Amino acid sequence: DYIPLYIDIARMTHGRAVAKEIGMPERSGVPWMVILDGSGEKLVTSDGPKGNVGFPFEPHEIEYFLTMLKSSANHLSENWLSDVETALNEAAKGYGRQ
Repeated sequence: DYIPLYIDIARMTHGRAVAKEIGMPERSGVPWMVILDGSGEKLVTSDGPKGNVGFPFEPHEIEYFLTMLKSSANHLSENWLSDVETALNEAAKGYGRQ
């Protein structure tokens, strides 16, 4: 369902201009994500109800990230989404979230 593309706004030539063109807000923080359809139209961004989820760490960020995937995917199974949620929660523990 996805082809990841990484844009480093600090190190890549024209990175900031590309990020602006795809809708990255000026003060969003990094990482910032956008999911586009095959025509380049924005489907969803990482700008959740409480701000940019960046690397999903807190429970509300993980929940929003899963919503991003569910709202934009064509072929993701509930099992796969559950595995993603488990992996993010485990990673969060490594960063100090209990």
